[in-house]
Amino acid sequence: MLRVRFLRKVTLALLTTSALAGGTVFTSCGPTDIRDNLLAGALAGVKGAATNWIDGLLPDFNEFVGAIPKTPVINP
Repeated sequence: MLRVRFLRKVTLALLTTSALAGGTVFTSCGPTDIRDNLLAGALAGVKGAATNWIDGLLPDFNEFVGAIPKTPVINP
């Protein structure tokens, strides 16, 4: 009986310590930061999907037309 109480107190103390330590370590990230990061991630996903869709819809003209050389070609 005494051993069960002791283990229960030790467990409670460890859980409390880890909760308080985790709360003090991660306090720099507030709800506003989390919201901003979620919105930025969602918008990045939308941008990536839209870019892939548009790139798949329109052909890449660099594949059809050769690059223009920087130095002119002089034919004798």
